[in-house]
Amino acid sequence: MLVVDAGDAASPARHATLLTELEHAVRADARLAPIDIDRQLALRAGEVPTEVISEARGLVRAGQALLAAHRAADALPRLEAGVHQLETALVWAKKEELASAQFALGAARASTGDPKAAGETFLALLVWRPEHVADTSIEPGVVMPIWEAARKKAAKLAGGSIEIESRPDGAMAYVDGRMVGFTPTTVEGLSVGGHYVTVRRPGWGKAVVPVTVSATSPVAVTATLERVTGQDAFEALASQLAAERTSATSRAARELGAVLGADQIVLLVDPADRSGHGQLEATLFDARTGRRLNAATAAVGEDQLSVAFDALRQHLYAGVTLTPEPKATSP
Repeated sequence: MLVVDAGDAASPARHATLLTELEHAVRADARLAPIDIDRQLALRAGEVPTEVISEARGLVRAGQALLAAHRAADALPRLEAGVHQLETALVWAKKEELASAQFALGAARASTGDPKAAGETFLALLVWRPEHVADTSIEPGVVMPIWEAARKKAAKLAGGSIEIESRPDGAMAYVDGRMVGFTPTTVEGLSVGGHYVTVRRPGWGKAVVPVTVSATSPVAVTATLERVTGQDAFEALASQLAAERTSATSRAARELGAVLGADQIVLLVDPADRSGHGQLEATLFDARTGRRLNAATAAVGEDQLSVAFDALRQHLYAGVTLTPEPKATSP
């Protein structure tokens, strides 16, 4: 499933909001999965460190397996290396992966007789991921008392704030995976310690900045984003797709599908006025054949986007049969 926002958005913030709402609506259907356009373009350009990420995941899996086999001393160096590599590639990795790896690292340190290092590791994790659930299968008699002590300590930490800016501005800002607004923005009430600031703007990629929050003064973060490789060509195809949206078939839909590995494309046109009101128009294409499958519209205001997008998704896929691409057979 490919999400393309080629509408005449009033601002970068609205463009990002529409894209995010459409992604959320698509995820509500278990048959569909939205494609991250910026990531796909970066993959195509060879800019994603796939080998580093694969190696990091392999190290973490090996460390977790060794922990389960009660070989904490052997697991420790693998987990240390895996955590480090995930942190360096966090733009492309999932934060939950890092959180699980950090917990395993803390458990390994506890199991090898280093409760101080284990407590520090657990506390650092709980600062930025307070909702993380402990794995109670790993040496619970040793690990869980240290984990519970770290939880109590984390709950008493003082608070601080982060001032987030980006170049260009109008980007979506996240702290520890939670969206906090559009740049420039200030986030308050964060526990003192290490956090991860993510800044993302469609067409400009994203950046992840580790930040240490202080209780004495706000921490200023400025993220410089680079134009995504291939974005100009993508936007040209998206504009062509918008021009072809009433046609029975679209060459641009097939080309976009080939570039981004999509099965379907949703083209969203947003003619909203400055107040955020207007009628969204969505068109669904089969990206393999270019065939126009369906279209739907929804009148929205700024406070009705989630409802409108859920209705759009249901109308778009009403009566549409999703079939996998036929696999080539050997002669």
